[in-house]
Amino acid sequence: MTAEALEFLNSKEGKEILENYKNISIKDLPSLVFKLFKKDVAFASEIVTLLKLRNNSLGKFSKASEMYFTTDGLEQSSGERISEYIANRFKEVIGEGVVTDLTSGIGGNTIFLAKYFKVKAVDLDKVHLACTEYNSILYGTSQNIEFTHGKAEDNIKDSQAFIIDPQRIRGGKTKTRSIYNSQPNIVEILPKMLKVTENICIKISPAFDYDEISKLPGFPEIEIISEDNNNKGAFLWFGKFKNAKCKATILDNEKPISFDDTISLNNFKQTDLLKKYLFIPNKSIIKANLTEQVASFYNLFKISDKNELMTSDKISNYPNKVFRSFEIIDYDVFSMKNTKELVKRNNLDRSHIVARHFGINPEDLRKKLKLKEGGGYSLIFTDLADKKYVILSKNI
Repeated sequence: MTAEALEFLNSKEGKEILENYKNISIKDLPSLVFKLFKKDVAFASEIVTLLKLRNNSLGKFSKASEMYFTTDGLEQSSGERISEYIANRFKEVIGEGVVTDLTSGIGGNTIFLAKYFKVKAVDLDKVHLACTEYNSILYGTSQNIEFTHGKAEDNIKDSQAFIIDPQRIRGGKTKTRSIYNSQPNIVEILPKMLKVTENICIKISPAFDYDEISKLPGFPEIEIISEDNNNKGAFLWFGKFKNAKCKATILDNEKPISFDDTISLNNFKQTDLLKKYLFIPNKSIIKANLTEQVASFYNLFKISDKNELMTSDKISNYPNKVFRSFEIIDYDVFSMKNTKELVKRNNLDRSHIVARHFGINPEDLRKKLKLKEGGGYSLIFTDLADKKYVILSKNI
């Protein structure tokens, strides 16, 4: 996407074209390119690309059908629920003042921070900065934003807090989880920010390496945020933002719920006996290494120190998809012979397959067991009492 193309797409003529085709299906987009070319419509490829990106972002932003994106900008941007959550953390801690977004991208964080703060939006990419401006107008927060084209390193100036979401592009093609490959480089830019204020939020890859984070100055809180049981973002919080070492936050349709390492382990228990129900915690809890705290909080038994599964004789309506819950039907020590017999005696022809640190590909197991995908049951392959087990469970 060029600046000229984006300017056209935001013009009256461009908006009319986008409006005319806003309901076009994804499968019809390739033919639309040729149709627009035949009509000699300017920036035909960019029109179709934006229509596709708007469609792809429908679950990410409530105003997606009118927003402006680039492919990389959309992929890296924080979605609306996460951006609102982040902005509220800023509001609770900072209260008011100026916040600098050193890498505004297409505007996800900037837009929602500007509901509560004066925001200085900085980006080295003119197209991304223009997307931030157009999108903030759409959300009604542009009046609180100062748009600055430039390097993050050159804009580390007086501010109550900083937020930065560095690019995670390696070699111009593949993504990287390493903070050492970020652009701008987190390791180099963090000390400069800390000289201005300790109140800093850094977004990193959810697949980050804990060893890398441990080498950073300032000892940040590491927060993993999940939506629909997928880890969508990881954030490093410094200064007044920090209130734990690790935190897991689950965002769904209800109120956000968080767990951190300050939860008491007084109720933590481990067992080598399966009870009536089995629980697999949300992925954010697993990544944040908080399974023992969560087991203690809900008075559940952890079944092994080699995996995250928990068991109990009681079932509760846990909030915000804290767990995937299962009722145990049958189980046995794992072998292919035992597993086939378990499948046969329970007349199982369809099942989900879950393997937790098991070293076997679930699809390979499915083929060997001749099971169809789906249904109301799950075969769970996991460790228990230093042995490998297969557990047949009913999905709750």
